[in-house]
Amino acid sequence: MVGFIRLAMTAFCLICILSAAKPAFAEDNSLRYLSKARVEFEKIPPEAKRVGVDEHHIRASAELKLRQCGIEVVSPTDKKYEGCPYVLIDITALTCNTSKSSLVYSVDVSVRDYVLVGSEVKKHKSIPLKSFIVTPQQLRQGTAAALWSDSALGESSRLPDAVYQQVDLLLDSLVRDFKTCKNLVAKEKSK
Repeated sequence: MVGFIRLAMTAFCLICILSAAKPAFAEDNSLRYLSKARVEFEKIPPEAKRVGVDEHHIRASAELKLRQCGIEVVSPTDKKYEGCPYVLIDITALTCNTSKSSLVYSVDVSVRDYVLVGSEVKKHKSIPLKSFIVTPQQLRQGTAAALWSDSALGESSRLPDAVYQQVDLLLDSLVRDFKTCKNLVAKEKSK
């Protein structure tokens, strides 16, 4: 029975991975405007905390990677940067056997930015004119659009290292796409 569940989970993970969407930058270079960001988390689930997944460890790694590629990291508690784009890290996990030594998890990393109603864009000169249009009600609710996202699924008994490794791989993907986007913009300007 355990073998069947593991096979089913592996098949499900493979289907999800193969059907995953490409990062948003590939279509519209939306990362080119990213110069500052803060790192935010969805609540880390108790199952992940129980096996040692630590928000502070992930935050330190994420902030270091962002700084190394030239993105200024701002504090999530600083009110001055409240409307700043942010890197959202979301970890979902559940134990998959009775010994609780193995964890099925998903890690989602996205870059999100607040969107403005078309008429509001003109008031904010620092925001590129290419903007998403939303209703005033959505804006009041703090609507944020994903500029880039990537995710991974996994199952491991090597915890919390397996989760940390997946987060690092996704952050590496973000950094690579950010650099590619910046290089494309630099080539366009040099023409």
